[in-house]
Amino acid sequence: MAMPRMRAELARKPEAGLLWLRNFISGRVVMSVQYWESTEKLFAYAHDRDGEHFPAWAAFNRKLKDSRAVGIWHETYSVTPEQAENIYSNMPAFGLGGAIGLAPALARMGGLSDPFKQS
Repeated sequence: MAMPRMRAELARKPEAGLLWLRNFISGRVVMSVQYWESTEKLFAYAHDRDGEHFPAWAAFNRKLKDSRAVGIWHETYSVTPEQAENIYSNMPAFGLGGAIGLAPALARMGGLSDPFKQS
């Protein structure tokens, strides 16, 4: 129930660092994919006692600490541009491309060099 409040708060506070967010529902699974400017900004938002996330997370833990009805899966990755690749063909910017924008591929098959180029 707190997610709409958090999304509204983050929309009002772009300096918090959220770049892109999409939610997905499949059966019992509800998933939120988010891209942030930095892990520091993500953790600062998550631990801000005056923001929407921290009290919602504390209430969630108090209410469901002994229940197996709801599970949580959370992963955080820090990736530099040199370590990432995203390819889009006939679709709108999504994920990383939705967060930071798109650029044309640098070589015929993408990547930094053409592996099929004859020497």
